[in-house]
Formats: sequence, C-alpha cells, structure tokens
Amino acid sequence: MNRIIAFSLLFTVLFGTARADQPQPLVLLKAISLPGIEGRVDHMCVDPQNERLYVAALTNDSLEVIDLKLGKRVRSLPGPSGIQGVAIVPESHEVVVASGEDGVCRIFDQTFNLVRILNELKDADNVRYDSTTKRIYLGYGNALAVIDPKGPTKVAEATLSGHPESLQVESNGSNVYVNLPETRQIAVINKDTAQVTAFWPVLEARENFPMALDEENHRLFIGCRKPAKVLIYDTERGSYVGKVDCVGDADDLHYDKERKLIYVTGGQGYITVIHEVDPYLYKVVANISTAPGARTSHFEPDSGTLYVAVPHRRKQPAEIWVYKARP
Repeated sequence: MNRIIAFSLLFTVLFGTARADQPQPLVLLKAISLPGIEGRVDHMCVDPQNERLYVAALTNDSLEVIDLKLGKRVRSLPGPSGIQGVAIVPESHEVVVASGEDGVCRIFDQTFNLVRILNELKDADNVRYDSTTKRIYLGYGNALAVIDPKGPTKVAEATLSGHPESLQVESNGSNVYVNLPETRQIAVINKDTAQVTAFWPVLEARENFPMALDEENHRLFIGCRKPAKVLIYDTERGSYVGKVDCVGDADDLHYDKERKLIYVTGGQGYITVIHEVDPYLYKVVANISTAPGARTSHFEPDSGTLYVAVPHRRKQPAEIWVYKARP
C-alpha cells in the first residue's frame, strides 16, 4: 500500500471525525516530489490555462514551477530571497512574486523572464490579483499596497495597525479584508479608494493568520492558532457569528463554494474539513491526515483540487500532495 495512503488511513482511524462508512471529502491522488527543497514552503498559486503550480520555497530562496499535466517539477528559479506571496495575472499569465527579505515585488512572464520590478515594499507578504480592478493587492510592513501591474506602480496605499497577513478581495463587492494578528483585528478596506472603513476586533482567539471568504452568503472565515479555531464573521454587519474547532498551526484556509466546505491546513499534520450547513451552522466533517508542518496549501475551485505543501522532515521528503474534492 502507498505509504501516504496508509498513514492517512491510520490517522483517520485514530483521529478522524467522519464515520467509517462515509467517504472522505478529499481523496489523495498523488505526491509531487520537490527534491532538494529544505525548510519552510510558503504560499502557492495555479495558472489553470498553462497547467502550472507555482510554489514559494521560502527558506530555499526559490520559486518552484510544477507542470500539473506531467505531475512533476520542471523549473526551479533561484532567488529572490524570502519569497512569500505568489499570484497570477490571468490575462497575461504573468507571475507576481512578493519577497519579504528584500522588500521587492517582481513580475515574471510565462517564459520566466523578469519583466518588471517594484521596490520599497518592506516585508512583502501575501499578494492577490483582482480581475475586476486589474490591480494587485499586496500586504507589506504595516500597509496594504494597491499596485498597477503594468507599471508596476503603487497607485494607492492603506495604512494599517499592524503587519498584514492573509487577505481576501471581493469579486462582486468593494471590500478587501485583511488579517492583522499583531493587533487582533480584521481591517476592511475599500478596494477602489484604498481607504480603511473599519477594524473588526478578533476577541475569541489569537494569531488570526489565514482567511477565506464566502461572498455569496456574506461570511468571512478567520483561522486562529491560539486556540485552534475558525471564527465566522458576517461581512454585511461586521459582526462575529460563531466559531468551530480546526487543526493547530493553521496557515491556509479555503472555501469551496460548490460543496459548501471549508478546508483548513495546519502544521499539526491534518486538514480540517468543515461543512457550511447554513450561514449560521458549521460542522467539522473530517480531519484528514497530511504530515507534520504541512500548513500551506492552495485550492483551485474550478477543478476542485487542493494542493498541500509537505516540508522535508526526517524521512518525509519535500512534496506537494494533491487532493481531489469529491463531487
């Protein structure tokens, strides 16, 4: 039996929340090897048209390029140092890379040539591209930068009360939501004006790092580490709705609109799957084994695929584990 699947089955027997006769909501398809990658792996993104997965190998100071059709790494771009955030400009297939160590936003074309660069973004971290405004939203320092990728130029900036972590941009609305774990707040920013319109307190838990958005039902999901909880907020009223248990050391959180599921990946070594029964009721339906330290991930909604970064620890090699959501 495949070693990953065997370990996953053992974990489910010991810790799983789903009944034995119920199928798991995520199926592990394969592991993609990342030989030579050491230390922490940060965020990822997918270019669906080119069938590529981009992986920020933070400690390794490299951008890893995985061909999803072939199921293997095809390129490793050395430098820049301290890569944390990665995003795709879908119209051009350009890759936006935020590196915190040197405070630079770099833009590569789809043939991996460096085409544009923007400096003076100290501790550049999470990055998102919004197709409605055609802008990049990048968290750095104690601010959120709004960037025109064609420049690239910083066209606006929102000053925040602490360093921004995960952020989500509304597709049909006008808000950007930003986690501020240092001050235990969620910043609400108008994406057109870059003006901060509200700070919502995070009172039920600390270390609010990952975030996901259910825009249709006006729900914002906040992953916290102390204690390990997902907090739910009503984005229309700016009010706290409730909380649910999740994996420890969570660093990524995704909302699967089609299946009404939330996937939380954490360094404790499993994926918590939460069912959104309705906008006021949430239930943990599974805890699916990964590996210690596997806390960063990327979910591709069109294909229902979850990519989980597994770091090299002892006998466990660095890999990307590929899960498929059940219909």
